Amino acid sequence: MDRTYQELTLNDKRWLRINITRDNGELYAPSAANYEVRGSLKQNVIIPSTPATINGNKISARITETITASAAEYDLIWEIRKDGDINYHCTELLVEEC
Repeated sequence: MDRTYQELTLNDKRWLRINITRDNGELYAPSAANYEVRGSLKQNVIIPSTPATINGNKISARITETITASAAEYDLIWEIRKDGDINYHCTELLVEEC
């Protein structure tokens, strides 16, 4: 599973977005996408599977104080679907105090 990284501050609210391309650089527009957020250490589910916003080859997830209320590490697991295929991507989130 590919990984990306994002640093956030306490009580941060923002959209996280990933752009999806094939290995050859061609844009890859999914037909559906979901995301789930888990605690990195205990793998406890913080946000259960939720539909992501899709715009062409970009998918987005809304991050709120549910995640950023305390300094910790989380894994945002993306589930990306197209033409019967399912692919996964992990964005590691690091919430830090200012």
